[in-house]
Amino acid sequence: MPSPMKNYLLIAFIILSSFVSIEAQQMTGQVVEILDQKSFTFQTTQTKFTVQLQYVDPPESSQPLQDVVKNHLSTMLKGKTVTVQFASLSGGRTIAKVYLSGVDVSVCSLLRDGAAWYSVPEARLQPAVERADYEQAESLAKSEKRGVWGLQNVKPAWELRLERAKLLKELEEKEWKEMLEKIAQVGVAREPVVGMSRAEFNYLCGREPGDRVSRYDTSQGFEFYETLIVTDKRKQTMCFGGFNFDRNQRLTSISRSASYVD
Repeated sequence: MPSPMKNYLLIAFIILSSFVSIEAQQMTGQVVEILDQKSFTFQTTQTKFTVQLQYVDPPESSQPLQDVVKNHLSTMLKGKTVTVQFASLSGGRTIAKVYLSGVDVSVCSLLRDGAAWYSVPEARLQPAVERADYEQAESLAKSEKRGVWGLQNVKPAWELRLERAKLLKELEEKEWKEMLEKIAQVGVAREPVVGMSRAEFNYLCGREPGDRVSRYDTSQGFEFYETLIVTDKRKQTMCFGGFNFDRNQRLTSISRSASYVD
């Protein structure tokens, strides 16, 4: 009777062999469900997984035509037999070149119909010959004002995401600046107070060599307990004693005794 270890090794070998086989070959199967504007559930007699069309960027949920594009993809692919040529993995999805009746779906059914933009940020990974086909399909759709190219003031989805990321970064920087200003105001008081945040406390009472930190669990959740060694600087800022922080990183109590005073 095979040992458990041999069984595990055999299972691992089978999984690895299947993965290598999948990566090395094209697979033909059926599109059973359309998940969004460029992704679908792909099924063969042996496996089932999510496939995402390569190098195309359809309108996002906040943009016009996103429902139209999803319906377009559904009409074209759902229930059909397609061939998937694997390119990479991302976020649990298999990025692939997908053929329907021998035709690249990304090129002829999305880019050429104006149902998506060519995904410029990812294009650097694409072979030059293949890239030319994608660029040509998009160029023709643009010249004929098909789909997304017939809309006014609509940016490619990837540009929209870059702008959102930039705005989010600016907002975070603004919030961080405001927090620092608030912390600086607390620092003027030169004394920690119950209710201040951990960031405010650290600004006023930054850790120094010799500080001791202990951690423990309580019924209220995870808390921190710090015992700080007294220095002249600590006396001036009242940053000596024991400081309790709750799981929301708020200072809940301050305790001092003769052992904290030199």
